[in-house]
Amino acid sequence: MSMTKRETNSFLNERWVARVATLRKDGSPHVTPVWYAWDGMKFIIVTRRDRLKYRNIGRDNRVALCIDKPEPPTKGVLVEGKAEATEGDLRRWMKKVIARYVDGETARETHLNRWLDEPRTLLLVYPNKMLTWDNSKRR
Repeated sequence: MSMTKRETNSFLNERWVARVATLRKDGSPHVTPVWYAWDGMKFIIVTRRDRLKYRNIGRDNRVALCIDKPEPPTKGVLVEGKAEATEGDLRRWMKKVIARYVDGETARETHLNRWLDEPRTLLLVYPNKMLTWDNSKRR
């Protein structure tokens, strides 16, 4: 069974790790785990500019995301879309993404300072297609 839009948004705002797939020069997939934020329209991923996923997106902006709850009953979201890199609102989005995954203000500040010392950018993923499943609805 699939999830409703409300259930999907609620699920995406939980503390899951996404796997993002980009395409290498030779067309083969490159998959990496990432932290993300979801604003209801797009996924926001903070990454370093020296990462392969960043270079891949500069060449071919097609991406896929898998965000799932692996233990039974499983549920999740598969996303196909286009990504773009931007520096806009970088610090604000860094703080939002970190707040989703790091507990405690001191730990968040430490994490933010480390990220600010590295050449970072935002990857904005705009979904073209989203597929959801929720096996807790099966009878």
